[in-house]
Amino acid sequence: MQSTKVIGCWTCRLRHVKCDSATPACVQCTSRRIHCHGYGPKPTWMDGGEKERDERQRVKAAVRKSFKRRRARQSRAHKERPGARGREHAPHSALQDSSSSERDSMSADGDSEYGENEEMQQAGASAIVDASDYTARGSGAHHHLPMTSLFARPFPYEESSLLMHYLDHVFPLQYFYHSEKTWARGWLLWLLSKNGPLYRASLGLAALHLRSLHRGSEEPNFEIEYHTGALRELQEFIARFEAGESQGGDELLVEVIACGAALVSFEVLKGSTNNWQPHLYGSASILNSMNHQHLLSKPPATIHDPLRQHTGTDAALAFHVPVILWMDILACVSTRQKPKLPYTTWLSQGSSIDLESMMGCQNWAMKCIGDLGVLDEWKISALAVETFDADEFETRCNRIEDELENGLEALQMAVLKKKETSTPTRDSLVTRIFTTAALVQLHIIKADVSSSWSPKLLHRAVTRVMREIQAPDESPSARRIIWPICIAGSVANPGQRPFFENLIRDVLHRAGGMVGNSGTVLDIMEQCWSFQAEEPDVLWECSSTMMKMGISALLI
Repeated sequence: MQSTKVIGCWTCRLRHVKCDSATPACVQCTSRRIHCHGYGPKPTWMDGGEKERDERQRVKAAVRKSFKRRRARQSRAHKERPGARGREHAPHSALQDSSSSERDSMSADGDSEYGENEEMQQAGASAIVDASDYTARGSGAHHHLPMTSLFARPFPYEESSLLMHYLDHVFPLQYFYHSEKTWARGWLLWLLSKNGPLYRASLGLAALHLRSLHRGSEEPNFEIEYHTGALRELQEFIARFEAGESQGGDELLVEVIACGAALVSFEVLKGSTNNWQPHLYGSASILNSMNHQHLLSKPPATIHDPLRQHTGTDAALAFHVPVILWMDILACVSTRQKPKLPYTTWLSQGSSIDLESMMGCQNWAMKCIGDLGVLDEWKISALAVETFDADEFETRCNRIEDELENGLEALQMAVLKKKETSTPTRDSLVTRIFTTAALVQLHIIKADVSSSWSPKLLHRAVTRVMREIQAPDESPSARRIIWPICIAGSVANPGQRPFFENLIRDVLHRAGGMVGNSGTVLDIMEQCWSFQAEEPDVLWECSSTMMKMGISALLI
């Protein structure tokens, strides 16, 4: 049966905005006094060529004119309110001035979608000013607070429900160790309120999670619709930026980065094994192009405190730099390439980035894992062109091993000191698990080129991972330590394998919804064990096994 769903008027489709599909003309168009082309046959001007460009320019001009009229009315209304004159002469902060000038330039030169974002910001500003007037007059005064919505276009109920589901259930799945005590989420609402690609990507994640909770239902695949919309808008954002047609600057780039992280999460949470790379590498490329030295040098307290963040851009960037960096470093095992980001600088002691508060693993351990990615790529490249230097390789291996062992020893000493008074923190345990798994990865990299390598040392390192996971502390969920499980489990000997297999099968059995790539990790380990049985003289590990399977799973 053919669908009769109305997908929007031709004007809204031209502008790439959500249409309410009202008849005979939609509210999107009539409220802006622009011509609504209706819902009939495709207009002749929509040819993808010059006629369509001309019509788009006419619509843009009409939207800008409507926005200026609305802003003028709001300005007049503001001046006529009691007390407004006094505020006109009040000193403005530099932030207010820069924000105002940016809004003016965007409304004058930006695309129509940016004009609409301006209307939302202006409406929000009006609501805040009105609320401050009400507070200043006192609650005893018999004045009615104007019913001005924070958003120019309220979210439809279905999308509002999905948005709340994302904030309450999916966001915690994405970022296990995120704590509202240390990380505020005002930046997230700020970006979502722009109704851009991140908004649609978040709805897609929420719809995907709900579908996983109700498997077997015949509901439409709304997650695909939202996901596709996010991809389309993201491409348009990037195209406008590269063409110099956008005035958004870092604010636009941060939204693109946030959307990229959400799209990576979408692929991981639905168990995809290949489609995450463009989103991660695109976000990493943008981060590399931005000047964020001012952010990296800030004390951690100012990064986590929303009242000490000067802009939403800073707050969103403070959150997403460690997120993308975490993904970038752990991707090395899947790609056998070094990290794309300058992880050594970003994870140094003077940096404000704190992966422990975001992902549970301390900076020094993640830096060592990044070093392993660099070492592995160097080894592969050197062997390919016959320039491999065994002495240099051993030196680099020893340096990384010393860092890992020294860090692990310091953590274990801290655990012993705390045993008398309290149990170790979960964060310390996660770092210990990742550190012991990194030592396993080091043995894997050394396997075919180092004279000091032996299977006995490898399996002893695997035992250390098992011991940390079995520690009497509160053990983290297996879904939160996928990378260590896959690294160690893939090279486990027959006696060790049931331990890792049971960890993943328990996740698959208990999961009330998305299991992410847990099933893929089990497939990788079982394939490793199968290959090892067929070729006992070859060390099959997760990287080489993924390559033979034709997949590249992001182990997060």
